Amino acid sequence: MIKKSVVILGGGVSGLAACLSLVKKGIPTILLEKESFLGGVAASTQLKDGRKIPITYHHINSSDKPLMEVLGDLGLASRVRWRQSLTVANVDGKRFYLSSPFDMLRFKRLPPLSRIRYLLFCARCLLN
Repeated sequence: MIKKSVVILGGGVSGLAACLSLVKKGIPTILLEKESFLGGVAASTQLKDGRKIPITYHHINSSDKPLMEVLGDLGLASRVRWRQSLTVANVDGKRFYLSSPFDMLRFKRLPPLSRIRYLLFCARCLLN
């Protein structure tokens, strides 16, 4: 019987997770990535002043257990820096903060019923 290899295209988080899973099962695996770095859209780049910024808007949640497990298996969990982020909408030159349910209640650009539905959705997410 011929033993086949698996080729994974892309070294983003999903590609790394798939590769790790297959290697753990003893399946020969080849990971191909076109960039000179791994991480896909979750990667960062360093500015000339030394600061690192994300390549694209991307976030991970600490409640994402499969992702946290992969990061742990790769030895990367300790490198994750958790930060609270703000969500802001700029409408007609005015900033509207949308980081909390209360912010959404104050966002008068949405009809009242939409704001109430949003709050109910948030409550349902928190309870599940």
